[in-house]
Amino acid sequence: MSRRSIYEVVGRNIQALRKQRGMTQAELAQRAFVDRSYLARLEKGKANPSIKVLFYIAKALSVRVRELVKIGRGKKKLISPLHF
Repeated sequence: MSRRSIYEVVGRNIQALRKQRGMTQAELAQRAFVDRSYLARLEKGKANPSIKVLFYIAKALSVRVRELVKIGRGKKKLISPLHF
């Protein structure tokens, strides 16, 4: 799996969890202490979040960090993690 792909997985997971909770990007960004435009880039898979940012986002969404990086969470079937 390419770097671009893992960023897209994380972004789709963040977006799906945010929408499940009925949150806007602005609300999540505020709760996670990040800029809304940065969160938008994360959701599009165009930014590389630090562990610290993933932790704050996970906390704001009331999930564990592993839920943000979980492969296969979204609608599309993704490549096995063994193909990194």
